Amino acid sequence: MAGLVNRARMTTATTGTGTVTLGSASSNAFLTFDEAGVADAVVVTYVIEEDDDFEIGRGTYTVSGTTLSRTKVLSSKISGVSGTTKMTLAGSAEVFITAASEDMQDADNDTYFDWDTDDVLKLFIGGSQDFTFNANELDVLVGSKITISGDGTAIGAVNAITFGVGDDGSIYSDGTSLTIDAATQIEFEIAGTEVGSWDGGGIVVTSAAPILELKETGATADNLRWRQVVDGEAMGFQLGTDAGEWAASYILVNRTGQTCDSIALTTTALTQSGTLAIGPTAAAAKLHVDQDSTSGAQPVITLEQADVDEDYFKFVGTSDTSADRALVDAANFTTPGAIVGWLKCNVQDDQGSSPIVDGDYYIPFYAVPTA
Repeated sequence: MAGLVNRARMTTATTGTGTVTLGSASSNAFLTFDEAGVADAVVVTYVIEEDDDFEIGRGTYTVSGTTLSRTKVLSSKISGVSGTTKMTLAGSAEVFITAASEDMQDADNDTYFDWDTDDVLKLFIGGSQDFTFNANELDVLVGSKITISGDGTAIGAVNAITFGVGDDGSIYSDGTSLTIDAATQIEFEIAGTEVGSWDGGGIVVTSAAPILELKETGATADNLRWRQVVDGEAMGFQLGTDAGEWAASYILVNRTGQTCDSIALTTTALTQSGTLAIGPTAAAAKLHVDQDSTSGAQPVITLEQADVDEDYFKFVGTSDTSADRALVDAANFTTPGAIVGWLKCNVQDDQGSSPIVDGDYYIPFYAVPTA
């Protein structure tokens, strides 16, 4: 829209069709362009009237010389003939600033502002309403967009959408990346409820449901999904598929207060106190392995030793003279107790020339030894 001012109307002694040199205010009831506040090099919409002829156009006002160019004629009527021809001035015309219909809408009459009775300003572009301004609110209608050209650099800089009092935050692009820049922190809300925030200390997510989910791209239902779940005093990591199927087992980190108690994979748990349970939910020993399937058809533990010079087991302890100790000195108890049972084990010998026959063997159990 061209520049608008109030009550600016001046005389001109210019003749012909060229640039107009302005004189004085038409009367004391009007202002000169300078008095009305027209700045140098501003484009205005003007009307020139002389006798019964008029010309409406757009031109540039120049303070030095007090001139007004006649760049484009929007409408004119000369000797009763309407058109867009410039008037040939005779030296007694008057010039004033106005608003033309073209300042409000384009030549096709399909791009314009519309004010209605409910204090809403609407902008129609190409016959369709694109933007609505209403009580400190700008609505961008479906199919429309706001484009900011150029690269932004920081909060409050040019070519950015800036929010808040004192430039609290901005959204801008540096030509490569889109940046959301906040003075303190970024908060995320759904239906007015905060679900997370992001500040210099990291990301905080607030949710009773699984709170973080990563999804592999692709069209098949077999693509993997990974999510973080929260369960009371525990946090877990779970795998699933695009079909919404989540594994029943997952890694779970348990805590009490500010202390991490254990890390568990469904039936495997490593605790802070140093116990490892494989099978049970709690270990009855430092290492507790429970093959609880009655038809599992597998041993509880398989040990493979590739170094033929080393042992399968090494027991470290302190011997004692009491038979109920973990390590008993044979000097104090020379007579073994009776065999009360056998422990079945399986041996596989990978020695190629003369191996021990692979198969099941039995280790005897002895009762308490005697002196």
